[in-house]
Amino acid sequence: QGINDVTPGGKDRPALQTTVPPVVEQACYLPTTPDGVPAMGALPVEIAGKSCYVATGHGCWGILLGPASGESMASLIMTGKSTVHVDLTPFRPSRFPSFGLVPQLSI
Repeated sequence: QGINDVTPGGKDRPALQTTVPPVVEQACYLPTTPDGVPAMGALPVEIAGKSCYVATGHGCWGILLGPASGESMASLIMTGKSTVHVDLTPFRPSRFPSFGLVPQLSI
């Protein structure tokens, strides 16, 4: 049976057109770091000033890692420490000496 045979009024409608191939495009950006490990924590003061935090570079795992990243970053920002569940030491942005997250502006 076809779709027109099983839908109400299907016999009275023209057949579905399936001869045109679908247009498939992807417009997403999955940020990653040079070593493939997310960067989470405070940026160095000399680069970004005081109280500038990032949580980026999760790549395709962003949705899955979002809850743990969000909880640990919220704790870091509010208390100065991550949660007991996540040690942010391996994720520190300062592991990249010239990370280039914040462009240097000349005023």
